[in-house]
Amino acid sequence: MKKTRVNPNSLSRQIKHYELYGELEFDSLVSTRGESWTNSFHFEKIPLRSSHYKCEIEPHIHDAFLQILMLSHGSAVVTINGTMTDLQSPCLIVIPAQNVHGFKFSQNIDGPIITVAQKPIESMAKLLMPELAQVLREPWLIQLGVDVKADAALTSLMASIEHEWRIHSYGHAAAGLNLLMTLLIHIGRLTQTSLPTSSLMTVSRAAATIEKFKALVNDTYKSHISIEAYASRLGVSPSQLTRLTKSVLGMTAIEVLNARLIFEAERNLTYTSDSIKQVAANLGFADDAYFSRFFRKQTGMTPREFRMDALQQVSIQALPKALKNLP
Repeated sequence: MKKTRVNPNSLSRQIKHYELYGELEFDSLVSTRGESWTNSFHFEKIPLRSSHYKCEIEPHIHDAFLQILMLSHGSAVVTINGTMTDLQSPCLIVIPAQNVHGFKFSQNIDGPIITVAQKPIESMAKLLMPELAQVLREPWLIQLGVDVKADAALTSLMASIEHEWRIHSYGHAAAGLNLLMTLLIHIGRLTQTSLPTSSLMTVSRAAATIEKFKALVNDTYKSHISIEAYASRLGVSPSQLTRLTKSVLGMTAIEVLNARLIFEAERNLTYTSDSIKQVAANLGFADDAYFSRFFRKQTGMTPREFRMDALQQVSIQALPKALKNLP
């Protein structure tokens, strides 16, 4: 594996937020709404998506999803939080939620990719194997090809997971998630025996600080903590924190906070019947009028306008499916 640091200025200043890679967050939420299995879990082959983008996926973030890629053929250049690494198959790539990442695959790339909701799978891991939950919070690059039996076990598990994903038979969701937990345990074992270069846990002090910042934001964004308070918890100055977020994420620290609040606000406005006042209160706003001004400043729309537009889009997406069911 060959690693290089990416010039932050060469990265897009506006990192896209995806649900499944190649699909915008909101579009994906609409398209999978009502499908409990695919809402938390997705399986496909890497070429299926990468071919649509000429084998190059630009840097982006999954706000709530962990991804596991197993390269069985070909090669890839993966960029995670500003660090670029050349990979040769066979290898595993594990990317937790909230990590900026992009791919440039070779034309002969092949292998499966699994996308799963981060928080539910972490909760399962905490019950069965608490130390595994920590492994799932860090990006990992793991070279395979050393232990033939271990590689065969991973390939077999991937095939079984794909089978459960496709059959939609009795108990397929429970079976698939249990197989996935077994796969994650295998990955946990590999992280214990891998060379230090196979982990991105210590790629840089800046990346580590940003990881802590993102975790804090996810835990406390409804409390409206100041940037100064976040910086103090991280042991840096507010200006240092902003420089780090702009370098790694392409956004200022306050933009990261605002984006997290807006993401949750849009989700609540689209998928709940809560009043604007209730949505504002749920997000820690004492005044719904202030929430409306904040929302409009960030999105260009009032909460009410956004809700009407979003519900209309949901209806448009649902119409073709409803027409198919007509006699």
